[in-house]
Amino acid sequence: MTSHPLTPPGALLSWLSAQRGSLRLPVVVALSPGQLGISRAVIGMGPAALGAADALEFALDDTGLGISLVDRLRELSADTVQAVWLTGTWGPLVSLMPATGPTLAVRGILKHIVPGDTAEASVTRAP
Repeated sequence: MTSHPLTPPGALLSWLSAQRGSLRLPVVVALSPGQLGISRAVIGMGPAALGAADALEFALDDTGLGISLVDRLRELSADTVQAVWLTGTWGPLVSLMPATGPTLAVRGILKHIVPGDTAEASVTRAP
């Protein structure tokens, strides 16, 4: 398994863009008011990552999930900000429209991030 530290964000983005396999990433997700959608997603180990000036923000493409990512997050917790381990591939699953920025095509939620978890991004399966 290949891994990369979460900082600096520019180096992490370059590393993620070069990956073609399945990734495991620590992601902080902020749900929109009313929990009907996702307002922000950043790489990080906890809610403080949302306020970081150099946070690596990206879109989450959940078209590959049978149940939406928002619904899955609501099943885990009623919190509007959640730090979770996500699996997926870097880049949108389906490119029908031009990309608006970095995107993770989400394949699953592993669990909430807990103290003691290693702060790194990793490739779990090569293409």
